[in-house]
Amino acid sequence: MAAYWKRNRALLITAIVVLAFILLVTRGMETKVWMSVLLSGITLASLYFLVASGLSLIFGLMDVLNFAHGAIFVAGAFVGLSTFMNPRLLFNTIPFFLAVTAGAILSQHFGVYLWRRVNTKTLRNILWAVFFALAIAIIAFSLRRFPIRAINAFNVTAVGGIVSTADAQEPLSLMIQRTALLILGGLPFGLLSAPKQRHEEGQRRPNGQIIATAAGMILFAFLLLFIRDSGETFLLGLSVNTRFLLALIFGALAGMLLGMAIEIVLIRPFYGNPVTQLVLTLGLSIALTDLVEGIWGEEGNPPMEPPTLFSGACRSDNLLTWFSEGCRS
Repeated sequence: MAAYWKRNRALLITAIVVLAFILLVTRGMETKVWMSVLLSGITLASLYFLVASGLSLIFGLMDVLNFAHGAIFVAGAFVGLSTFMNPRLLFNTIPFFLAVTAGAILSQHFGVYLWRRVNTKTLRNILWAVFFALAIAIIAFSLRRFPIRAINAFNVTAVGGIVSTADAQEPLSLMIQRTALLILGGLPFGLLSAPKQRHEEGQRRPNGQIIATAAGMILFAFLLLFIRDSGETFLLGLSVNTRFLLALIFGALAGMLLGMAIEIVLIRPFYGNPVTQLVLTLGLSIALTDLVEGIWGEEGNPPMEPPTLFSGACRSDNLLTWFSEGCRS
């Protein structure tokens, strides 16, 4: 008995204290009332247990943690909205994201060789601060005075009214300069997330694959700039049904690419370090939400023109019939 008491002393003392507290609190209460309070407490405790056990499973079993998935859904939804109603916003902003991501992918992959040669923690911290300041400075300089509000002013709810595409967009030469600077801004940003120690390194992809991926993103970014006028005219000239389907596709594609970029830049370098992944992606969820508000603004949008294929009067028994016969079904 003495050995049992010594081994479970903390548990028994806790149980006695809790029982005494319950008896003290329930004095003067009717049986129906204190039973209701007790059951409510047990229910709340079970919910806390479910949350705690779920997080324990996540941290214990998963190598990839991404708490920015909600913000990815929001960004994808607004990309779909812009595809349907204001494609000029996409043609003038997507090249910037592609440029920064391409630079970050390159420098993150090859930055491993730099950090391997940094042997002291003091020098590593100094370089980290320098790269962080350099990334912020280059990106801020690249985006200074960018007319995001004018580009987003495509409807009557915008402050100051509608701004035509010719007046809202910057000259092509200036957009090319901004995109090129953002590629440079992505380089120090990628170095910040490059593995700094050998035990932080995950499985590395071939150098040629990384270079080809970054080059493809850069070429696509400049291509979007060159076709921005004709691309906007083409998309707005499509039928409502086609634009709506493209909005669904581009919104999902934007979410996929954004999630891929987050995995490559912020998660893969920290496999086996879930706390770092948690902190980075939680902060990113807030940053992405602010970015969406900064790009699309807080102005209301006019009602979307309802596509006939998705209207309430166009019903089908199953998806196959809907795709084959449409509203005739």
